[in-house]
Amino acid sequence: MANVLNGKVVKNSGEKTVSVLVVTYKNHPVYKKRYIYSKKYLVHDANGDAGVGDAVVIRQAKPISRRKRWVLERVTAKAGARVEPIAEAETATSKQEPAEKKPTVKRPAGKKTPAKKPAPKTSGTTKTAGKKAAGEAEK
Repeated sequence: MANVLNGKVVKNSGEKTVSVLVVTYKNHPVYKKRYIYSKKYLVHDANGDAGVGDAVVIRQAKPISRRKRWVLERVTAKAGARVEPIAEAETATSKQEPAEKKPTVKRPAGKKTPAKKPAPKTSGTTKTAGKKAAGEAEK
């Protein structure tokens, strides 16, 4: 059976080619922690069904060109297919009572609030060291 992968179209590379990003997980050999692994594949789209942002299923095939070894199996979800109806959105907001707004403090863009600096450390003088230093100064 041929390899089958799920991915997302990130680019229309040419007339019958799309670039698909496949995101999977791998285990680290030493630390045994899972991490995200992503790879782009050039996929042959004979009918031009896939657009940028579509979720697709791709299947491994014989080499079509230098870098194309995958064929578009089907489009599982179109980009932007989930749209909330306007009527439901208006009724949901009209039922809610307006809450009291707290005054917001506007800060200039790009500037962060300064972090508090810790108190400066003394140079290691203690009460006895201070008395010794004072006694030496009098002599």
